[in-house]
Amino acid sequence: AGRDPVLFSDLSRARNLLSRLVSPPAGSPFAWSDGLLVRAMEAGHWLLLTRCHTCPGSVLDRLNPLLERREGRTLALGEAGEDRVVTAHPDFRLVLSMDRCDGGGEVSRAMRNRCVEVCFLPPDPAESRLDRAPDGTLTAVGAGVPE
Repeated sequence: AGRDPVLFSDLSRARNLLSRLVSPPAGSPFAWSDGLLVRAMEAGHWLLLTRCHTCPGSVLDRLNPLLERREGRTLALGEAGEDRVVTAHPDFRLVLSMDRCDGGGEVSRAMRNRCVEVCFLPPDPAESRLDRAPDGTLTAVGAGVPE
């Protein structure tokens, strides 16, 4: 309640989504830190992942368990050299977006079956337009726009 969403602006650069290499403590060759997804899961944030169609399928497939409609959504991690299971906070939400005009690949059927797809068609310039009112606000004008 009252949590701010977390934004990951570009899923085509997904290498830090699960975990990331950080400056090691003294005497250690490397150290791992939880990535954006893991931190959002544990804190109960909403996470927006944009351009999901450009992300490698192997990364997207790891997100499928988080899109299930059930209690106890989990993510198995092994990147830090030890097996770990992260359970999503009940308030955690995952939102994916894609732009088919942007190029990139397709999202797997398994992922699409777990999502709700909303498609926005480009506006028909002959039917509507945006006008700037004297106060600077934008106003939609045209067919299908309530007066």
